[in-house]
Amino acid sequence: MKMYPFLTLGLTALLAGCAAKPVEEQHYIDSDRLADAVIENVESQADLSMSITIDHSRLANAAGEPLSPSRVVMFHDLPLEAELVAMNPLIALDMPMKLLSYQEAKAEEAHLIWNHSDYLQARYNVQFSQQQIERYNQVMSQALDGIDTSKFKSFSRNDMKDNAVITLTSELSFDDTVKQAIKVISGNDDVTIFNQIDYQSVANDQGIALNPTYLIMYGAPAPGGKAMMHAQTMGLDAFPQKLLVWEDDSGEVKVSFNDLALLAERQGAKQTFSLLMIQKRIYWSLEDAFEKSE
Repeated sequence: MKMYPFLTLGLTALLAGCAAKPVEEQHYIDSDRLADAVIENVESQADLSMSITIDHSRLANAAGEPLSPSRVVMFHDLPLEAELVAMNPLIALDMPMKLLSYQEAKAEEAHLIWNHSDYLQARYNVQFSQQQIERYNQVMSQALDGIDTSKFKSFSRNDMKDNAVITLTSELSFDDTVKQAIKVISGNDDVTIFNQIDYQSVANDQGIALNPTYLIMYGAPAPGGKAMMHAQTMGLDAFPQKLLVWEDDSGEVKVSFNDLALLAERQGAKQTFSLLMIQKRIYWSLEDAFEKSE
């Protein structure tokens, strides 16, 4: 197997840009207020539960890569998630439910942005039922309850030329593929695994049949922060990074991950050099990681 540092973007001289000033704590007030309001709303709903919140900005700043306020809040509606992932396992790459609280460098206030159900249907070429659409919208409304609508932003487009998913076939068993994926991801000191979700177990708990489907969320604050410096909304869809191990109906094991460049294109976000380097090194690290040893 070829060995590449998974997310540690070497070539420091190439990636080094002009030094930016660290973000002062006072600049987080508005974005924190929005994120905290979402969390409070989620925790007040009996049918919703928190998954994880990742403060991209503070993590990047601590790693020496100043990034304007950017914090993603992820939460669960487990019955809905199970239904959607059962329609197409790749939908797990857009789960859990999530919103991004962010404030652009020169902006005077923070905003919230999220994906609408139209985007998921277009990206994964599925048609949600009217009940699923209504539930998705209801969940987002619950999370946004009481927040001034002037704080809401949306992407200019929901269509996708491509589903922006790269898929590899594993020669290993499902369990061994998951273990190997975690081994590759964990092989770098600066990478953190933020969360892991066994969607087959989630679906089974809801009485829904689903092939083995396992999501790993991870990231490295320094390169991630640099990649988001001029593309903060990528903190919703691209970061944390996600690796999905799943088994199709024929029993073949697949490993899927996001095409960051295509996600940036859809968002109208800048495809920074750092972002493209992360994309290349993900592929280089994984392309032969799931071959059987001779």
